[in-house]
Amino acid sequence: MTWRVLFYGCILGLILFCIVRFAVFPTSSCNVLRTETTEDGLVEIVTAGCSEGLPHTTDANTIRMTEDVWNSGRREEILRHERVHLSQKRRPDVWLSFYKDAWGYELFAVPPIRIPDSHSLRPNPDTAAHPYALWRGRWLFFPTYGPTRTLRDAPVRIWDIERSAFVPLPTEWRNEFCGSVGCANQYEHPHELSAEILTLSSDCPASKRLREFFHTLQQ
Repeated sequence: MTWRVLFYGCILGLILFCIVRFAVFPTSSCNVLRTETTEDGLVEIVTAGCSEGLPHTTDANTIRMTEDVWNSGRREEILRHERVHLSQKRRPDVWLSFYKDAWGYELFAVPPIRIPDSHSLRPNPDTAAHPYALWRGRWLFFPTYGPTRTLRDAPVRIWDIERSAFVPLPTEWRNEFCGSVGCANQYEHPHELSAEILTLSSDCPASKRLREFFHTLQQ
């Protein structure tokens, strides 16, 4: 009798573990359908379920996107964005120095201080090495999972070290990174911020330093 209770208890526990595992930490299927060679790296065409269909890089030479994105009118725009991420992975130290010296950002693999919600960090393949971005030594940016726990529903949290509280986008930050058409949509991290500025031709004050830096990298 005892062994049967233990056996069925283990089976039930395994089932419950799987339910919780896949409900809280959803997985995505990334099957590569084919590979395209471009002037700056490879593009793997993947199934629609791969990272919820969001384009991303996997290493310093590979971009992933779905067939729909590859065939869309936004292909070149998305390739320009992802190629910035390739550059960031190819020369990480140079980019880190630019962020610190020109933009006032420091990047961290783990939070530099104790903060609420750091356990719910939403992973991003393009920022995975250092997902936490501290701006001017005061404001810590990082993306979290929203209620649906999807990659697309990912609120950006900003922790103000001086106030020990979450805050909206600081005015000081807006003065640097917002232009005539507004602020960048992907402001969670300077990797995403720089890729968006370079792709969409933002005229924010920080853009001039970025374009000069990126032009030098490409020479």
